[in-house]
Amino acid sequence: MTEQAYESAEQLKVSVVESAENNQVISGVMLEVAAGSALQVESAQETSVAMNEVNMGVQRIAETSLVDAISN
Repeated sequence: MTEQAYESAEQLKVSVVESAENNQVISGVMLEVAAGSALQVESAQETSVAMNEVNMGVQRIAETSLVDAISN
């Protein structure tokens, strides 16, 4: 193998190793983003349930107030 071919092969090897390392970093970041997204979805669902419960409570208060107003 000529010196130039050896140097080219070494440069290619370094590039492949760096690319693999970068891919691992990117994969890790993507997993963190996915985990964060899942947490946001769960929080949004919990907030929706809580808002529905508050809405039902307010509706019951309004219905009770209306019945009391009609009764008096």
